[in-house]
Amino acid sequence: MAEIWDLYDAQRQNMHRTMQRGDPVPTGAHHVVVDVWTVTPDGKFLLTQRAPGKRFAGMWECTGGSVLAGESSEAGAMRELREETGMVATSGQLALIHSVRVFERFVDTYLYRTELDLSKLILQQSEVCDAKLVSFDELCALFQTGVVMPRERFPLYRKLLAQAAGIEA
Repeated sequence: MAEIWDLYDAQRQNMHRTMQRGDPVPTGAHHVVVDVWTVTPDGKFLLTQRAPGKRFAGMWECTGGSVLAGESSEAGAMRELREETGMVATSGQLALIHSVRVFERFVDTYLYRTELDLSKLILQQSEVCDAKLVSFDELCALFQTGVVMPRERFPLYRKLLAQAAGIEA
């Protein structure tokens, strides 16, 4: 089934138009993407590894993806979390910590605080091939080696993630 996205103008006003994933984004239009950083009570972050065959295969990242037509940003974040990891968050459990316009998309970054047992994750094999928990320091070290995405946005909310882990950055 084709993935359909709502389109927004540069001020994030709904243009009441849609597009299909894979088609070029029309000039002046944007779609919404979500990132979800899951953090445990002891300050560990969930990283998932991009599956073989995907663009940037093998890279580590937070959970995320595009918001579907008719979905809110939060609903898209909850869906992506469920699809990629099997974790079920409910409305209000995700905290929006950052939002930015990057090229043809708006990216909303959420924080999800929860207990987590890696052995209970249900990884979406077409998207994710592995998962691990890392400390904030390990996350930053991995970022420095170039194996963690999103490369261009991580520095924008690095301090917010440090606070989520209970440390000063």
